[in-house]
Amino acid sequence: MAAIDYLNRLGLHVEPLPGNRISVWPVDNITSDVRVWIREHKPDLLRELLAANDNTRIAWRVVRNGKPMTMLGKVMTYEEALESAQGRWPRDDIRVEHNY
Repeated sequence: MAAIDYLNRLGLHVEPLPGNRISVWPVDNITSDVRVWIREHKPDLLRELLAANDNTRIAWRVVRNGKPMTMLGKVMTYEEALESAQGRWPRDDIRVEHNY
């Protein structure tokens, strides 16, 4: 996890997104040199993120009454995300997608 650790030491967080993309934040901590480093090490970051993915994340794809949306919050498991979404919208048809 050397690539992720490097970003963490810089005060950055990283998570995988659909389509082999990544999200790195906070944006204020990303210098132009770090941006170049991220681009150069993106394959390493994706590999580490996928290996470390223990089914927890801060963003989950929720389908509410057939309409997809992204639910953001604290780091949650799939089960916690489903429970949270059902609690937020108790009268709606809710589905949380594992892979998006």
